[in-house]
Parts: sequence; C-alpha cells; structure tokens
Amino acid sequence: SSPAPGTPPSAIAAPVRAAPPMNTDHRRYTTPVMDSARWERVRLRAGDIVVATPYKAGTTWTQMLCALVVHGAPPFPSPLPLLSTWVDRTLVPVDEMAARFDAQPSPRILKTHTPKDGLPDLTAARVVVCGRDPRDAFLSMLDHVDNLSPQARAAAGGSAAERVDPGRLFRYWMT
Repeated sequence: SSPAPGTPPSAIAAPVRAAPPMNTDHRRYTTPVMDSARWERVRLRAGDIVVATPYKAGTTWTQMLCALVVHGAPPFPSPLPLLSTWVDRTLVPVDEMAARFDAQPSPRILKTHTPKDGLPDLTAARVVVCGRDPRDAFLSMLDHVDNLSPQARAAAGGSAAERVDPGRLFRYWMT
C-alpha cells in the first residue's frame, strides 16, 4: 500500500534532522548514517583541509584533487577513504576515527556533509566547498540509492527490498 500523503521519505533517504545542540556554537545533525556530534572529537591543526559539500555534489572528486595537492601523484600513503576521513559517518566508531585522523601527518584532509551551522569553528583549516545543481545531484542520488545492496539499505534503516519513490524523494530533496 502507498504511504499516506505527507509521510516522510524512506529511511534510506531519511531527512537530516536537527537534534539538540552539542554546545551553543553549532547545532547537531543526525541521519541513520551520520552524526555531526563526531566533530567534537576532531582536533584540527593549522593547514588541515576540510572538504565540505552537500551529498552527491562532487565530494570524492574534490577529495582527490586535495589529495593530489597534498601528496602529489599516486600512489598515495593510503586509499582515499582512509586518507580523507569522513568525520560524520557513523560506520567507523568515533574513537577509531579520531585516532586514525590524529595519527596522520599534516596537512590532513577531512570530508563532511554537515551544513555550516552544524560545524565547529574551522578557522584553523582550509575549507574547500563544492556545489552542484540540486536537480543533477538528485538524479545522482537516485542512482546511488538504486545501487545499494540490500544489506546497505537495511543498515541505513530502510527496508532491504524497498525502492525509493522518486516523486516523494524529489519533493523532500528540493525543500
């Protein structure tokens, strides 16, 4: 059966919701796979690079450009996902994420999808922002969600068999 009008999108495309603030400086954002509170464990150093982008807006491409500037041509010291820490992602325990990041030599590269009002003071870092037409990003997100394994859908809080309704999701995406 179809969901009632006004039903929020599936958990796979769960809306980012503002949770109670972590402190008075910024708000907290959580989704089934991200939590901006993890930034509380990050100790930025002068010269660190923060790649701050919305979903599907060229994040990996921008991370690779930053890695090329910092490390030169491949091979890099580590694969890009380890070299450029995704702070918000809850898949890796926060203590492990923080320890891995702290062990890296400067300058380090971080990735975030957290909106600016959910980030701590980033004045010690260089912030690289990348944007994309939201309609194009939406189509990229649909392709991304369609290619998730049943296990990844379930881990994100959705039904393993559920297919996202593009019409419902687009209305959410554009608001």
